[in-house]
Amino acid sequence: MYRIINNICPDYLKKNVSYTSDVSYRDTRSTNCNQIYTPKPNCELFGKSFMYAGAAIWNSLPLHVKNATSVNTFKLYI
Repeated sequence: MYRIINNICPDYLKKNVSYTSDVSYRDTRSTNCNQIYTPKPNCELFGKSFMYAGAAIWNSLPLHVKNATSVNTFKLYI
């Protein structure tokens, strides 16, 4: 997810990710801290997919980990 957020990945992966600020019309705490929009899963299979699980894990990370300056420093935090 770090590579998707920081545009270090292929375009086909970027198309599936949207921020909560893009979906929500109101300013909330989640719209200001790079939260990824995770729609409610309709089935168990979607809940186990990379895009849903990756977004849920990304949203649970602390802010200092999300703001890592490079991939190597991001890996050190994890």
